[in-house]
Amino acid sequence: MSFGEWERLPPDPDPVADLGYSPGKWTVRETNRGGRRHVVFACDDEAERDRESFIIATGAAVEDLVDRR
Repeated sequence: MSFGEWERLPPDPDPVADLGYSPGKWTVRETNRGGRRHVVFACDDEAERDRESFIIATGAAVEDLVDRR
């Protein structure tokens, strides 16, 4: 995407229609280690799952997007 194309996007672009992303399916697991809550997001597609296709975040860093709109 060129800079000009980027500049023409709406302020809150649609990830699929405007940016061309393909939504994936992720499994969400919550853990509690050492008294701290962590959330792990892992890719459901085994063909795309590798050592880098997951996200680990502290519980405080995860927010429900419905509440943040």
